[in-house]
Amino acid sequence: MFSEGLSNYLTSLYYIIHNKFMQNNSQAKNEKGKGGKVLNIVILILLAIAVILSYIVFQKVTPKSDKKVENKNITSVKKVENKNITSVPKASLTGKPWSPANFASEEEAILNPPQDGTAEDYKQLVELANRIAKDAPYLDISNCNNAKAQPLVLRVKLDTNFTVVNNDKEDHKISILEGYNIPSGGKQTIKAAFDPKKVPGLYSYSCDGKSTIGMLFVVK
Repeated sequence: MFSEGLSNYLTSLYYIIHNKFMQNNSQAKNEKGKGGKVLNIVILILLAIAVILSYIVFQKVTPKSDKKVENKNITSVKKVENKNITSVPKASLTGKPWSPANFASEEEAILNPPQDGTAEDYKQLVELANRIAKDAPYLDISNCNNAKAQPLVLRVKLDTNFTVVNNDKEDHKISILEGYNIPSGGKQTIKAAFDPKKVPGLYSYSCDGKSTIGMLFVVK
């Protein structure tokens, strides 16, 4: 619509200036004066300026091709689709089901219990802990920052006391649902009743806020 109107405008402008030019040119020939020639040159310059300005305005107001906009939108949609497709298999392939068979040894499996595992994962963990659990007069956590506890899985009866010893030259803190400070060269008596409902179970514990160093297998 705009381009058609602009075209008509330029055509009309051309004929108006052209007619004026021819009229002045004829008058200049009759008069043979310098004034007529100067006027003709001015009219030609004005005509050129009018054409240039009209072209500039036309370029600014003319909308861009719809084809370019459509291609841009199609490209963005393809990028989003590819991103979604790529992220799906990555999420579905992360991690493996927890199993003692995935570790080099049973001790390593105990020290790396499942995180947010399935019921089957925890069933395998309990079976493994029950198989290697030991009865002992105390639980030794000496050098717990560099080694595992001894025994690795201590079997204790529910609601009974057990003793934790620390033969290191520094204090240690073990965390079994709550923290227990074991002084350097000292020992601490703890009651095996960690759950408010006093139910048996398998409890992992850490030393000085680090990773798991052992487990307690609490039985009835």
